[in-house]
Order: sequence, then structure tokens, then C-alpha cells
Amino acid sequence: MGDTIVSADWHLAEKAFYENLSTETKRKAFLVIRGWTEFAAEKKEPDFRIAQKHLAKKIGCEQSSVCDIVTEFRERGAIQLTAEALYKQSPARYRWTLETTIPVPAMPKEEDQESEIPEPEEQVSDL
Repeated sequence: MGDTIVSADWHLAEKAFYENLSTETKRKAFLVIRGWTEFAAEKKEPDFRIAQKHLAKKIGCEQSSVCDIVTEFRERGAIQLTAEALYKQSPARYRWTLETTIPVPAMPKEEDQESEIPEPEEQVSDL
């Protein structure tokens, strides 16, 4: 589909995912998001932002279409949400989850929150 050529250095999982996309718009989104993955990996970052308005402009579609594409990519296992968007502050962050040739750094382990929360002191009743 289209004129885009699948890169020889992609992992087979990436090639299969790309080739099974049903529209050229989805393929453009794949290329941009994979590029953001590479950029983040070069900076030693395990995840990257997807600003939907920016992606829509970059691939030539409406923001609502980008929302659908991102949802599809998540549901099909290409990307995983790592941080929700903060309204008017920061776009959502994602991690590339398809097998890849990109050296994506591991996500930092979440610290055990229970160990950070002090146990409530036992209250002794005077009754």
C-alpha cells in the first residue's frame, strides 16, 4: 500500500504490523511514532510523548483520527501508555512495545509505594 518502503533494519514484528495497517494515514502515523521511539532511545529515554494535535498535523488528518489510531496501536500491542496526558501541561507518554531493532532503554522500576508509606502508629486506648 502506498509508496513507503519498509526498512530492511526493522524487526519482523514491526514489518508485519506496518504491512497489516489498513490505511496510508495509519502507516504514516506508524513511521512518525517509530521515529519518536528512535529519538527517545538516542536520548536514553524509555518512552516518548505523543501530542495528538502535532501528530495530526504531521500526517495530515484530524485529531480525532489520531486518537483512533493511537487507540488501535495500543490495542494491537505496538505502544503502551506510560503516563496520562495532563490537560494543557503535557501530552501522554508512550513506550514502544513491538519487538524492535531500536535499543529502547528499560523503564525504571516503580518503587514499592507501600514501603515508602509509613505504617500508622498503633493507637493505645485509654479506656
